Amino acid sequence: MNFSFTYPKHWVPMGEDENVKVVELARSDSDWSRIGDRVSESLPNFRVVRMRRIQHKPLWRLYQTGKLLLATRLGRPYSEALDLNEKELFHGTHNPDPIFDEAGGGFDFRICRGGAYGKGAYFAQHAAYPVFVHPRAAKQNGAYELFVARVALGTPRDYKNACKGDLIRPPIESDGKNKKALYDSATGTEGNLRWFKHHDPEIQAKIRNSGSFYGKQYIVYANNQSYPSLLVEIQQLPVLEMFSLPMMWTKEKGPILANNGKGDRRHPREFEYPVAFEGPPEICSWLSWIDVGCHNHHGRIHVESKTSNSKATVECATWLDSQVHGAEVTSLAYRKTGKLAHRRVFLPERLEEKGVVGSEASIHEDGKAMADQRAIFVATRKLDWDHRRNLRFNLTHTDGCKLFFSKWADTVLFSVCAMVITSSLPLSKLQAGEIRFDHAQFKEKAWEKDEWGGKWKAFNVRFAPAFKEKPKVACGFSALDCRGSSARLKVTPSNITKEGFDVVVGTWADTEIFWCKPTWIAHEGQLAAL
Repeated sequence: MNFSFTYPKHWVPMGEDENVKVVELARSDSDWSRIGDRVSESLPNFRVVRMRRIQHKPLWRLYQTGKLLLATRLGRPYSEALDLNEKELFHGTHNPDPIFDEAGGGFDFRICRGGAYGKGAYFAQHAAYPVFVHPRAAKQNGAYELFVARVALGTPRDYKNACKGDLIRPPIESDGKNKKALYDSATGTEGNLRWFKHHDPEIQAKIRNSGSFYGKQYIVYANNQSYPSLLVEIQQLPVLEMFSLPMMWTKEKGPILANNGKGDRRHPREFEYPVAFEGPPEICSWLSWIDVGCHNHHGRIHVESKTSNSKATVECATWLDSQVHGAEVTSLAYRKTGKLAHRRVFLPERLEEKGVVGSEASIHEDGKAMADQRAIFVATRKLDWDHRRNLRFNLTHTDGCKLFFSKWADTVLFSVCAMVITSSLPLSKLQAGEIRFDHAQFKEKAWEKDEWGGKWKAFNVRFAPAFKEKPKVACGFSALDCRGSSARLKVTPSNITKEGFDVVVGTWADTEIFWCKPTWIAHEGQLAAL
């Protein structure tokens, strides 16, 4: 039989002495969209972020030899068009380098521990299997590396939902009376993955309930029946991203960006998302730190934000007649799924100046609470007050539908805006709350002093229930009693664990804070992975 090795036509040219070449593929390459669709079959919230073609002459020749032997066993003349039950399958890895070695033997199962179908090279029908069922460690950027392999299966022995862990070669094909030749490979669903466990109960339930889908795998017992054609990196599309940006001003000019022609001055900053959203997300922002001086009559500060799918632009603004030294803006960008929502709630301007007065506004546009609403976060987004008076106000949400605002008689507030976030996500994924204590309880806890002239108090928060892994936490404030000419407050999370964290309330030594109400929001690091 005459047999000559030919290399794929779509390979880029290689020198005669060049045995291995790894080629970066562009998003416009047909392989990118085709494999992207395959990934989405089982991981709809993941996408391909990098793809490399592996042009490995020795391994290609080894694979072609394996296909020739397989054709011979099947009694068929070999040709490129011969159907040897060749499939394109996934194989997880945390270190792809051995595959690139010129002297490498491909998927070398001799060094594996064995699995549900013995000691062989395992390949999955769906990308979710190497990501969740038998995961390899993700890279620092959160990406998973998967080989896409061409596997010549021939005639596989289908164990369905049973397992056969003692195999070291394909089983013998038998008609029940006379033993025949060996099968060429094996396949099964590993007990329909009924044993699968995951820290996220939703992922665990979804994979267990569809174990025959997610568990489908193929095993070959010779290294000449598979070829690693592509190495892809996939990342989970973000559901939400929470970040904080400090905004600093110069003493001479106020905000870094001077007058914009509208009587105000703005300091914009950009934040690039670690992983881009599939489309522009929703975004909301609030104040977690303010430092407003005493040189002018008005204390005015507010935040704005806008976003594309890859980065957010956050602005902190003040007016020409206000002395703002600094601030910190915390933002939450999230994919619109119906389980998270936010609203800017404006309170009436020119509020009464006498007595403790109140004003009520709806949290939701339709006045009704979100279905299955489990968490509410309230923080201050805008303040405009007479700096010659004390700054004393309180924002409180009631019955999940309304926001109640109150202030003291010696406070003159021109405008107030709250940022309200509501969630129907399970509390195991997202929680929010506020630290409620009265003036006496706040005063009981002594201020700690630092070496930079500041002072702080820490208050502990316990999650209920505890998270399965360390969450991301952000803070704000919805009430403040700051008497004197300077309004300085910083609220930050510290000592974050799965069980809880400390809210640190900080200010400067010459600022009198009699009371405040810190608010917080915490979420699991990854959401809605499947």
